[in-house]
Amino acid sequence: MSRHPPPHDRGQASVEWIALVALVALVLGAAAALTYGGLGRGVAWAIRHGLCEVGGGRCPRRPADLADLPACPLRRSSRSQDFDVKVAFIKLGGGLGVQEVTKSDGSVTVTFTNSGGGGGVAGIGASFQVGHLQAGVGATAEAAVKFTAGRSWTFANRAAADGFVKRYGGDQDLGTHIINDARRTICFFCAALGWAPRKQPPADVTYTEGGLRLALGAHATMGWGAGLQAALTGAIGHSDERASGRRTAYLRLGGEASGEWFSAFGLGAVARATGIAALTFDRHDHPVALRLELVTSHAVTYQALPEGAGRLAKDMHGSGDLQEVEVDLDLADPASHAAAQAFLRGRLTGGPAAIAGRGADFARFVNEHGTTTVRTFASRDGHGGLGATLALGAEVGGGLSHSSQHLRLTGVYTRLPGLGFLPRADCLVR
Repeated sequence: MSRHPPPHDRGQASVEWIALVALVALVLGAAAALTYGGLGRGVAWAIRHGLCEVGGGRCPRRPADLADLPACPLRRSSRSQDFDVKVAFIKLGGGLGVQEVTKSDGSVTVTFTNSGGGGGVAGIGASFQVGHLQAGVGATAEAAVKFTAGRSWTFANRAAADGFVKRYGGDQDLGTHIINDARRTICFFCAALGWAPRKQPPADVTYTEGGLRLALGAHATMGWGAGLQAALTGAIGHSDERASGRRTAYLRLGGEASGEWFSAFGLGAVARATGIAALTFDRHDHPVALRLELVTSHAVTYQALPEGAGRLAKDMHGSGDLQEVEVDLDLADPASHAAAQAFLRGRLTGGPAAIAGRGADFARFVNEHGTTTVRTFASRDGHGGLGATLALGAEVGGGLSHSSQHLRLTGVYTRLPGLGFLPRADCLVR
């Protein structure tokens, strides 16, 4: 028997191999485009159109040309200072913060925040101490409202961002901010003498939000001690982009649970989950984008070892992981806009059971029309502070605290409409 196929079979085999190689090249080319340069919707449309031509069926329309996928946040860092004052069952407070986001295209976004709020606190419990033996048990509850205003600036590189923070970031320190407020409101001749605080340039993005926080806590001290705390938060807000005229309205809901054991060392754990829904409008009030985001994180916490006998503040550190799952729907595309409207009209009716059962339909809708990105970060957290309380019939006290968080991107995957998840090596390989 001959080991070689007939000539016509060899020709057919060659065509099949060429088709197979072309298919592999198409898939690898699509992966490389997404991995190293951002896979445009035109490439995604070409793949889906080619598959439907071969397999039959209704082919998708070619979308309008859009920019490649946005840059990834390689690193995020934040630091804040907060204060609170408590009189009897009333608690008031505020704070200042600085956040920096370094992206894969080299740009850096700096955000300054100012917050304030107040609410009511209550507690019940008992404790005793006999010599070195102490024990106690108690519970606390807190309900508070909080308002936050923020301003963001984006710079082309790290050097420009560092120069901006060096020039204007001092006002985000509580002590400096109080002095600057006094100079702004009381010292009328400071400007003439050149002593007035530097005026910040117009921000690229401004936002304001207000929300509610409900917290419950419990603690027990016997030997090493232990404690549990849970909190629910909710906020609504809006942001405005100065250059594009776009504005975004958003809703954020979150929950947090933390536990501590071996209180002498502050050893514990914390888990958080936050959901965000944001709708963006153009300058003519037309909806152009819908973003849904779920952020989950967990960390192990521990108390920093004292650096000296004179240390007053209790510093806590933590390390863990954070994951973001973000879904973006382009409502500027007529087809996606019409599909979203049709989906909402048909799905937001009926009883709770009917609405709850449509999760699979929504997942299919997102798969067909949305872009999904999954990002994972390694996190390092820090928290510390000091305070005092005086009880004379009613409690009077206050405290200062500081916190920080550093996130480093460890993985990112994106799925375009109708395709599977592909890695974004352009965001990780340097």
